[in-house]
Amino acid sequence: MKKIKEQGLIKEEDWKSAEDLSIAFMIAAYAQTIYLEATRDNRVTLAKWFHQNQKQLPAEERKALAKMVNVLSDTNGGLVFDQIISLLPLLEDGLLIDKTNPLPKRAQEFNMEYEAHCRFYKPNTNKISELIRNE
Repeated sequence: MKKIKEQGLIKEEDWKSAEDLSIAFMIAAYAQTIYLEATRDNRVTLAKWFHQNQKQLPAEERKALAKMVNVLSDTNGGLVFDQIISLLPLLEDGLLIDKTNPLPKRAQEFNMEYEAHCRFYKPNTNKISELIRNE
């Protein structure tokens, strides 16, 4: 951003760097989100199992597992996880993702579709240059 401010305009390589960063971020975010969605049932199952069987576990293991179950519970991490998962329609908007594919294939498909979408979209840099924050 400092470089753009100093040169007073957005050059082609600046846009390319922003594109690359956006693509890397979205690819990571999408993969994490679909795996988070897929593990929702496992989190609930783990919590139920722990509450039914905790008395049978040694104290150290019970304490460690209780911490993990607490972090992953719907009252803690679960709410955050659900908010992240709710972003999936926005991430997939306009992309042709086959949701019946296994997760690795689905993530790979998103990677290709999203990158193609970003590389194809070229905004008018004259219009967005006014949006750059100047201190």
